[in-house]
Amino acid sequence: MQQTEYVMELEDFYRIVLNDAIKDLNMIFLNDDCVEMHYKMKDEYTKDNFNTNVYIAAFTTSSARIRLYEIMDKLGDKVLYSDTDSIMYIDDVEPIQ
Repeated sequence: MQQTEYVMELEDFYRIVLNDAIKDLNMIFLNDDCVEMHYKMKDEYTKDNFNTNVYIAAFTTSSARIRLYEIMDKLGDKVLYSDTDSIMYIDDVEPIQ
């Protein structure tokens, strides 16, 4: 994820420029006193996000898959194609009940 900092102090400038954990550093010198610095952190230095839950993700995915299969059962042989989040089918005049 790209980060942006507006640097006005020499120490902050060198802290970013000399940091081995930073990749893809781009600098825009706005004036004599300010530099806009865009950079990304290397993957091995990226902090883990502990706000995720693999069990909730698995439940959500499996629940969606079950709903997809239920609709495919109702459609029967009208199904032409299905993907992880969609179904293409032959439409009749009557709606599905």
